[in-house]
Amino acid sequence: SAPLDGDQNPSIIDMPVPSSFNDVTTNATVRNWVGAVWYYREFFSAKPSGHRVVLRVGSAQYWSDVYVNSVKVAHHEGGHLPFEVDVTKVLNAPTDGPNMLHIKVNNTLTHSTLPPGEVFVPTRQQLLKHQYPEGYRKQQIHFDFLNYAGIHRSVVLYTTPVCHIADAHFTTTSLESEDGITGDAEVEMYSELQGCDNENALGNLKVKLSLLSPREGSTSIPQEVASVFLSYRQLKFGRHKATNNIVPVHNANLWGPGHPS
Repeated sequence: SAPLDGDQNPSIIDMPVPSSFNDVTTNATVRNWVGAVWYYREFFSAKPSGHRVVLRVGSAQYWSDVYVNSVKVAHHEGGHLPFEVDVTKVLNAPTDGPNMLHIKVNNTLTHSTLPPGEVFVPTRQQLLKHQYPEGYRKQQIHFDFLNYAGIHRSVVLYTTPVCHIADAHFTTTSLESEDGITGDAEVEMYSELQGCDNENALGNLKVKLSLLSPREGSTSIPQEVASVFLSYRQLKFGRHKATNNIVPVHNANLWGPGHPS
């Protein structure tokens, strides 16, 4: 295998993250590259007891595979949304040396990607006639900008307790307003806990849902306008769903084109 040293292997270059790899160098081959590139980095990580370690990739355009210590931990398609994965089990303890992170990013576009495209590959007959060099590939696009590719957002590690909030979203379940600017509302929070198999841990857990609003005349210090403590019922696979999850809000400031904040 090639050494992981840019001084010994000219195909390895230092690459800032976040950035587009094909917009950093002056090398035409790199700028016009179609296919996979590999990012790698060594890092140390603690493994705190009672916690999980999560690797989060803010954006990788377009297809990506993530490996930690040679173990594939994630596959993701699309560079417009972040993704993350629990890597606790594959990390080395600090006393066992550094960890190695590899992220394979492929910028190939197809008819099902966003933006769409297709890759032109010469036929064998065209190659025999020397119309194209061996290995020639060209990304054909239908838009007026470069197919920027690479790791476009930060890559971070963070920890959570093993028993953690795995999913949450909010919906307004009812609304009454006379002027369209203020009114009474009910906000429902959907949330799930995961990793809470220990009944003692779940019994001692308190999750508070708070709705915050800017104080009158202030843009930086919010105030709590409504709150509720959530309780959970057990689902399958160690998940728990919130039950008493509706918060009434009186005299709520409603969003609208004329009053967006």
